[in-house]
Amino acid sequence: LLRDSSLQEISTSSARMSALQLAVHMDMPHLVRILCRHVVNDVGRNSSRDSPPLIMAANSGYNECLEVLLASFGTSSLLTTRDSLGNTALHCCCRQEVNGANTLHFLLDFISSAGSSVLFKNLSSKNHEQQTPLHVACQNGRDNVVDVFLQQVSVSLLSKLLVLQDSQQQTPLLAAVAAGSTDIVMSLLMWRGNNYICSTPTKPCPLAWAVRSRNVDMVQL
Repeated sequence: LLRDSSLQEISTSSARMSALQLAVHMDMPHLVRILCRHVVNDVGRNSSRDSPPLIMAANSGYNECLEVLLASFGTSSLLTTRDSLGNTALHCCCRQEVNGANTLHFLLDFISSAGSSVLFKNLSSKNHEQQTPLHVACQNGRDNVVDVFLQQVSVSLLSKLLVLQDSQQQTPLLAAVAAGSTDIVMSLLMWRGNNYICSTPTKPCPLAWAVRSRNVDMVQL
């Protein structure tokens, strides 16, 4: 394999990866499928330097590898696997710019099959910054990812997620305000208005948060 010049770049990092990690890193779902037949514990492996295979797939937006991993081990508990920052696969896909929305769509369908309580547990899961996956999407300006949340998650569940705060006392809306994510702020405000949950004001105040961020456009919005 190392005679192939396209693989020279990963020769150093691959030395510390397991076979399954390397197959995911190279986005080779057919090899992942073969390895999953023989490797049981490695799917949740997390060394000091590398992420578990599931996290690697979600981080890179390798949806086929992600699907193979979940289908092979067939358990939603696999999604509780975390990286060194406390992020689950849901957190990771919400940070993805290219394939994040598709990955989230797939993961929501997969988790929903396990029941509403399991879905809420995963969506309300927080990383070391006390951020939920929705916080991560809002903070990174992933409006297409937030749209998936608004379209696929029930009103009752979303109303609970939208009031959760991170370590900076930011709700997902406040995270979007601070990040200057105009489209996301508008989508969340419209969703809240359409679903009649604006009677309890968010604290701290979104307008004050916009002033704090010194974003004139956000203040006007």
